[in-house]
Amino acid sequence: MSGTSVEAGVVFERAVIGHNCSVKSTIIGERAVVGNDVTIDRAIIGQGCNIGETVKILSGSKLWPNTRVQAGSTVDGVVAVPRDKSFYFDTGLGQYSGVLASSIEDFLGAFKIVPIEALEYHIGRRDFEKWTKDVLGSVLLADNIRTLRRSQLKGEDLRLQLIGVVQEWAQRVSSPQTSPNEEKNAEKHTTRV
Repeated sequence: MSGTSVEAGVVFERAVIGHNCSVKSTIIGERAVVGNDVTIDRAIIGQGCNIGETVKILSGSKLWPNTRVQAGSTVDGVVAVPRDKSFYFDTGLGQYSGVLASSIEDFLGAFKIVPIEALEYHIGRRDFEKWTKDVLGSVLLADNIRTLRRSQLKGEDLRLQLIGVVQEWAQRVSSPQTSPNEEKNAEKHTTRV
């Protein structure tokens, strides 16, 4: 851990933190592995996570247990929820469509393929708002979906607006604020949530 600083955080047993890392106000779960040159600020890292080198984990982010983060990525938000926290798309009470979402990418993909009945069913029950707020931890996305629900759109208009709202949010949270020096390094990966 040469050159690594851990301030006001909790690191559980058998967690490994690499060299030259900055960890502030963060909980790192048991058996998590953090690569070299990683910056983590006010986040929760689940047990067994594997974080590659030069990763930036931004404030408020949560990594579910056993998540892998590619070297050079920036994480802002929740990354891959466990199966029991996934969103299951139904077309009515007890009528599972066969589609589930464990990440924002899955959520967006599902919006494009599930029957309209599923979208109308879930937006009417406020299920999208609850999942984005309670599981993904995004009050902003939940508020944007609530505003959309109140517009009472139906059919393909609802589908297109849901896709637009979620895409806009995903782009916003996955696009790090870059300085002019950082803009030169366009190969950096961003983990979208």
